[in-house]
Amino acid sequence: MGVARRKIVGSPDHLARRGVPKSPADLRHHNCLGFNFQRAAPVWPLSEKGRIVERTLGGSLMANNGETVGRMALAGVGLGRLGDYHVREYIERGQLVEVLADSAIADSEDVHAVYPRALHMPRRVRVFLDFVVPRLRRYLRPR
Repeated sequence: MGVARRKIVGSPDHLARRGVPKSPADLRHHNCLGFNFQRAAPVWPLSEKGRIVERTLGGSLMANNGETVGRMALAGVGLGRLGDYHVREYIERGQLVEVLADSAIADSEDVHAVYPRALHMPRRVRVFLDFVVPRLRRYLRPR
C-alpha cells in the first residue's frame, strides 16, 4: 500500500532536560524507547561519519505498538523511532521534534492491508480497500 519513513523524535521537554543529540553517540544520554515484537531489532541503524552504525537501545520502555511509544515520547519519557504517520501531526504542532535527521539512514517500513485470501474477495473488503488505499498512499507521501 505504501512506505512509511521512520523518524527519531522527542518532546521539547525531554530535549531541554537531556540535550538535543548531535551524533548517534549522544543517544547514550537518552532513554531510547523501543518495540518488543518479534521482527523489531533492539537497535537503531544510523550513519556516523559515512559508515552505518547500530545503536543498541537502553530504554525503560519496550512496547508492541507505535501509539504507545509515541505517547511516551510526547510525555517526555524518552526518544522514539516511529513511522512518520505516527508523529507527523505532533511534529507539525511542535509537540515532538525530529532529531538526528542527517544521521538516519533510509529507514522505512512497508504498510500493508492484510486480509484472508479467498477465491472470491468479499465485496465489503473490496469496497474498503478501494476507499482506503488511495487515501493511505496520499497520507504516506513524504512532506
